Amino acid sequence: MLNPTDAGKKVGLIALGCGLGCSLPFLLPFIVVIFLILFQPSVLKNSFQQLEAEKTVSRINESQEDYFSKNNRFASQIEELKLDIKSETDSYSYGINVSDSKKSVKITAKAKNSDLLSFTGAVFAIKVEGYIKPITLTQICQSKEASLTAPEMPQIVGIKIQCPPDSTSTSSSISF
Repeated sequence: MLNPTDAGKKVGLIALGCGLGCSLPFLLPFIVVIFLILFQPSVLKNSFQQLEAEKTVSRINESQEDYFSKNNRFASQIEELKLDIKSETDSYSYGINVSDSKKSVKITAKAKNSDLLSFTGAVFAIKVEGYIKPITLTQICQSKEASLTAPEMPQIVGIKIQCPPDSTSTSSSISF
């Protein structure tokens, strides 16, 4: 015969097991973050550095769009954009390459550490029938693997920008 105390313990253990089992999907992201912090600090550090580089390229892309709308050309140096962005950090080297100041600009974030991804941002100005001013298209491409070289300039296909084969798209936009 089952003792009431033993029955209570079994019900409690079953409830505890169900509670842990049901909450595991919610706890898993926190467990992963704790694991990364404790056992993989370089992975977490690399992720933050890469995110910072991508956000910096995004800010430069946006500033180039704004600069183009006011000056009808792209800026050839980061300083022209009047951003509080350094062209060199411990992890990345940022640059601007303008081949035709009225058509496109390439922004690069070249990794200084062989464990990091590199990024290329592109802004294109294209004429569209029915619009007086050109519209701008932006794209950010990241290397598929860690690389000290930024991806090549993306290509414009119609009104879409295509990243080169060695990279993938992280974001894009169209501004009228």
